[in-house]
Amino acid sequence: MIDKPGAGTKRTASRRSGNKPYRVAAYRSAFIGLLSLCVAFGSLSVAANAVTIDDFRVETARQLADLCRAAPRDDDSLAAAQFCQGFITGAYRYHLASQAGPGAKPVICFQGGEPSRGKAAAEFVSWLDAHPQYAGEDAVEAQFKWLTDTWPCKN
Repeated sequence: MIDKPGAGTKRTASRRSGNKPYRVAAYRSAFIGLLSLCVAFGSLSVAANAVTIDDFRVETARQLADLCRAAPRDDDSLAAAQFCQGFITGAYRYHLASQAGPGAKPVICFQGGEPSRGKAAAEFVSWLDAHPQYAGEDAVEAQFKWLTDTWPCKN
């Protein structure tokens, strides 16, 4: 019977470590330290680009741009990027439907075809960065200013 806790359970270091059990502990401590730094810096970068629940209300162009800026690194930012692309696409498709009647004149004319959703989102963010005066405006209004500025029709 073993009287002391841990007695008889001490591991010996392998030949490879040269019978120096402290090496294992030192490597473990170094690994945990590096892992902690990675987590800390990763948290800082996520926090700097964090999307808030208020951004999903999309009341302003700034909120839409914040969703569009989200880098898809987790569920929230992936949802934000997809929401942005869906919002932009939906508003544009509604515009197309409203312009489908007889005698309607288009106000948006893509040269070389429609951009991809991701490219359109990135271009909206760039346009809003260059036109910060529209950041507080209604998201749809600002979106159509961007569309008509970027792809006007030559009537």
